[in-house]
Amino acid sequence: MMPTLMKFSSLFSQPRLIAAAFLVSGTASIALAQNTTERLIDLRPKLEKGQEIRYEMRTETTTSYKAGDAGTLVFDGSSKIQQQLDLKLKVIESDTEKGSTVELLVERVVARLETDGTAINFDSAKPQSPRNADQNDTRALEAFAKMAGSSVLIQIEPSGRIASISAPSTLPGAGSHSALTNAGLGGLMSVPGGIGIPFGELLSMGHPTGLVKPRETWTNTDTLGGLGMNMITTHRLKSSTSTTAKVSISGKIEPPASQGQGAGSSAKARSKASEQSEPIKAFTYEGEYDWDTQRGQLNKLDVRTEFKYDNPPLVYETRMTSAVRRVR
Repeated sequence: MMPTLMKFSSLFSQPRLIAAAFLVSGTASIALAQNTTERLIDLRPKLEKGQEIRYEMRTETTTSYKAGDAGTLVFDGSSKIQQQLDLKLKVIESDTEKGSTVELLVERVVARLETDGTAINFDSAKPQSPRNADQNDTRALEAFAKMAGSSVLIQIEPSGRIASISAPSTLPGAGSHSALTNAGLGGLMSVPGGIGIPFGELLSMGHPTGLVKPRETWTNTDTLGGLGMNMITTHRLKSSTSTTAKVSISGKIEPPASQGQGAGSSAKARSKASEQSEPIKAFTYEGEYDWDTQRGQLNKLDVRTEFKYDNPPLVYETRMTSAVRRVR
């Protein structure tokens, strides 16, 4: 036997070394088992009384619309709205067991509306009515002005889920969660559109507990009051680090279950009935957000929405992009 092999053999001939080898092996097995246990990512908001968080939300909405029967076109046009909303979240009350009360305030509105070759600009910090403004322009300016200074009170459960919203009449669908998460302030505009401004995600990811497994998916259902439809939003945890979690979101709209064909009917039959009866011909809602797991706050959010409504005599299509960034 070669000298090296003899030395190796002599090592394992000693009982203490054999025991040590098994001890090391057992420790490694325990460590491996611990590493395979999936850690939970905390997506719950971390709020303290008196805390203020500010965000900037930028949206761009393009819409084409027409109304009238064949041969009797009442109007046919398009519009483009660009908005910047400066938002402040102020924590009124916070309790680890009871939850929190947060005020969402629109501090400033900057907007530009382009309609069929004309444009108006608005800045709530220096409001000014354009000369020779027509009726639609005046209504749009009034809507922008009402948004500035508007606020809502939001009740949040300890898990992060939104329990209730108290909204003033200056916001569409006052008191409705869906008005904030889906319909948004764009609903105040005098032109069609306004679906897709995601206010809800500023505070809540809508998870039942707020503690999420890697690659986990979960869904929320909200009612779009103005459309009489439900919106189903699916969240999926894509990745996470020690400080940040990245989550993708996608949505679809469906008629309420009570308007369906009954529990016994097939999904195909319900889908066909929906296509025949519902004027919404296309809908896309998708995006991604980054959540600061250390601060318990949203870092940024990007969402894209496309929507086609065909219910003669009115037909319109709208596309919206929304970008939210925490500024301090």
